[in-house]
Amino acid sequence: MPAAPSFDEHGYHVFDDRSGNKVLLHKMTWEQHVVNKPDRRFLVNHFDRIAETLADPDCVERSAQNPNRVVYFRRYREWTGSAGKTLKADTWGGHLTIVVDESTHHVVTVFPGASGTKGGAVIHERTS
Repeated sequence: MPAAPSFDEHGYHVFDDRSGNKVLLHKMTWEQHVVNKPDRRFLVNHFDRIAETLADPDCVERSAQNPNRVVYFRRYREWTGSAGKTLKADTWGGHLTIVVDESTHHVVTVFPGASGTKGGAVIHERTS
């Protein structure tokens, strides 16, 4: 079982994005937008992938719904489900999607996605 994520005395876990900016994930966001959602609960096993996705994303887009938000995507081939079973990305896409408010640098939500794009303007795309 992976170690539980750690949060500081203010309730934040701090990550670095691909540009070296600090990105903050609040414990309440983690609990309300990930842990308490049945289709996202397995992400508890992959907290480390949030750091990987922010630091080395496959793609970063400006949100098509909210221009103050930036969306990070990274595809993983395998995941470990809530019950410890291996989930193959081929069956559902395998993308980790992280939405960050650009003005506050706070993570708005984290969710698994079938696609690595949401239709916003591309800010960064992995070339190799």
